[in-house]
Amino acid sequence: MTDGSSFRGRGVRPGPNAESDPVVSRRRFHAAAVVTMAGAGLAACQAPVPRATPTEAGLPSRRAMAGGGDWLDSVRIEHRAVDAAFAQLLAAGEPALRVRLRTALADMLTVHAVQEETVLYPALAMAGLKAEPQQLYADHAQIKVLLAELDVLPKDHPAWPARVENLRAIVLRHMQEEESKIYPSFRAALSPDQNALVTARYRAEGEKFAPRS
Repeated sequence: MTDGSSFRGRGVRPGPNAESDPVVSRRRFHAAAVVTMAGAGLAACQAPVPRATPTEAGLPSRRAMAGGGDWLDSVRIEHRAVDAAFAQLLAAGEPALRVRLRTALADMLTVHAVQEETVLYPALAMAGLKAEPQQLYADHAQIKVLLAELDVLPKDHPAWPARVENLRAIVLRHMQEEESKIYPSFRAALSPDQNALVTARYRAEGEKFAPRS
């Protein structure tokens, strides 16, 4: 058992004096501020977000995007759907519609990113392509941040169209890099059995997000 005098010998003030210590007071203020801001952020994340169905947004359903062919065919179909979603978003002028279409786009990009990050990027790395998946992962991180910024930007803000165009340019560059350079050479190196396995895993990952009847 120790008393206050033993703390004084170590240069630590006992409890009662901490209330008047300006350093301790500032730390408590900052801690309280962080807790308050975290609570506000959590409340914002929990607020319901209006969602547009793919059909309502003029986009194909996930099952329609699966189609035939292999995983690269699916990727190309999904990329075209993402580009169409951007066109829909840029054409929307009403703030409420922008909210719904932005959410539909974010949902589409999220599912597509999960499929790539779970199946394709690890397969690329295991095939010996180290730099490519690292860059693609970094692209996804940047896209997620820009999507989050669009979420909090007022939908009637004058900068809204320019922000959407900037995000679209980044996404299109990323998709073009995948389609024209990385994925075709990777597919060409796969045996038919390996390609079928990648296709099955890619589509199975996407099916996890398909609506349940």
